Amino acid sequence: MEDSSDFSDVERARAKLIASVETGFASIDGKMSPLSKELLKRFDANGVDMTSWWARTPQGWTCPGCGRAKRDIARLNRNGNLMCRLVEHHDHTQDLLAKKFAEISSSQGAVLADKTAENFAKRSATMIAAYENTIVCDDCNSADAKAKAMVGAEEFFS
Repeated sequence: MEDSSDFSDVERARAKLIASVETGFASIDGKMSPLSKELLKRFDANGVDMTSWWARTPQGWTCPGCGRAKRDIARLNRNGNLMCRLVEHHDHTQDLLAKKFAEISSSQGAVLADKTAENFAKRSATMIAAYENTIVCDDCNSADAKAKAMVGAEEFFS
């Protein structure tokens, strides 16, 4: 049975967090932050299309790829919603390792690699990555894919 005081403590903490985002005090963002409210008004948006990375980064965050601040990245999508999109950019050799692991595992007559082996392969992928995962704006992530396509780079090139 839940103690009602535990529940009220959680509710108080939740309300405090929301208030800190609303006032801009928190080091995170959200639909109710001063920045989001400013952008909604500036763009006369119907609503917000926000990724979790946008919400988890500070309101003053800037993209390491293009140097733009969030207020310069946000724009309207075709539905009239404010598009607030940040993504985790990663080295695609990790994807290659996962693909090879799956190919080798499925080609065996018997199951040789269990979930533990799969988890090890995922953890070891960071050892062969050229760079650590980083948060970038959606535009920079898309530009990376377009640039690789333009030069005919290998699928897993990073």
